[in-house]
Amino acid sequence: MAGNIKFTWPRYPTNPQEFNALMQAVDAVLDDEGVKPFQRPMHLSRKFWEAFGWSGPLFPAKEFGQLPGYEGSSLVIKAQDWYVLTYGEKLKQGGTYGYAPVKLGRAIWRVRAGVVFGQVSLFIDRNLTNPGTTSGTGKSPANFNVLMEVEDLTQGLVDGLSEPDLLNHLGFHVHVHENLQWLAQLPITKKFSVARWDYDASTSDLLAGRYIQSMWGSEQAVEKMIKGLLELGGTDFPKGGKFGHDLPHLGELLKKHHDIAISTSHLETASCSPKVRYNEEPATEKLALAANHAVLWVMDELRKNPKTPGLLNLASTQSGI
Repeated sequence: MAGNIKFTWPRYPTNPQEFNALMQAVDAVLDDEGVKPFQRPMHLSRKFWEAFGWSGPLFPAKEFGQLPGYEGSSLVIKAQDWYVLTYGEKLKQGGTYGYAPVKLGRAIWRVRAGVVFGQVSLFIDRNLTNPGTTSGTGKSPANFNVLMEVEDLTQGLVDGLSEPDLLNHLGFHVHVHENLQWLAQLPITKKFSVARWDYDASTSDLLAGRYIQSMWGSEQAVEKMIKGLLELGGTDFPKGGKFGHDLPHLGELLKKHHDIAISTSHLETASCSPKVRYNEEPATEKLALAANHAVLWVMDELRKNPKTPGLLNLASTQSGI
């Protein structure tokens, strides 16, 4: 995987020819970084920040695409449309930010956080024959029944859920989607890439009943995210020894040097002691699920902290991290 190199471009496009040249260049750079076609629209804002200092929303309202010119939100929407026209159905191949486990009834299920382009209204309906509408109109956006993202979910199970259960799951779905989207959009660095794989492993191992491995994957996902941020900020951190895997200690370094705080309770819940790894302390489904969900809460805190984008933006100037 190529190192993350800052993308440069002389100025905003002023006509369709310049816009197409810009998009070809952006697409080539993302390809060199190892970003798959379906993932590239998620990285447009990062590249436009590098080139033009753009700091607006990742997915602006579609109406901006009707504005003249190729700047700001108008450029982002037109760039997303360029990807649809260029890659078509290929954008749907593997179009997911990731997966998370959830307990519904008395079983663990896998929740898919699918990639969504444009505006989509979410709802929850226990009727699994009602998926929603995949394409909207100018006045009525597409909508989606979030229960459709729970793999292999049965109508019988859903019929037994209470209304509070359904509402809680709607909130959980949004929580998962926002945070796994954030994780997928992190700069392409070695540590952030491994953090993605560690969280995927935590979820897969939990669903397979490998609770020790799941808890270790959760610990490693948080460790790589924090160390990845510290590395971008030029802050030294322990690579082994007593504090090498100590999440609260790493969290203290992030707070002290970069004013990014993470709840100690979330860090402790995501931690996996050596005794667990050697089967000398219990590793249960309940503990593994709590650790996995603690990772999501760590993502949530990092995502919402106003100081985090400043560190992430440093990735564009640091190659090979």
